Amino acid sequence: SSPAGLDVDAGDEFEDSNATVAVHEGAMLAAWDSDDPREGEIGRDLDILSRRSTTAGSTWEDVVVLNTSARADAGDDWNPTLVVDPDGTWLAAWQSGDHFTKALGIDIDLLH
Repeated sequence: SSPAGLDVDAGDEFEDSNATVAVHEGAMLAAWDSDDPREGEIGRDLDILSRRSTTAGSTWEDVVVLNTSARADAGDDWNPTLVVDPDGTWLAAWQSGDHFTKALGIDIDLLH
């Protein structure tokens, strides 16, 4: 079959990159970083978006914002990684430049 976009509503002005996919028993989870503000849902900084398929990629659920701080943060979130254990528990981790009012310091952190 032909390739199909996962974030088809992101206009040409938005960057979508660093995609990753994890698969477990026909279920797929994809994640990527994007500066698409999702029609004002989130800011214009990089955030982590995701999409899930329970049909081995034949159909996909709507795009969702994975990092819960996306609406209020100002720092970029990027480079997502996904893993799934044998029981089907999913884990996502990514890098973040947001300082969360300096609660995590002013360096780059790894979040989940």
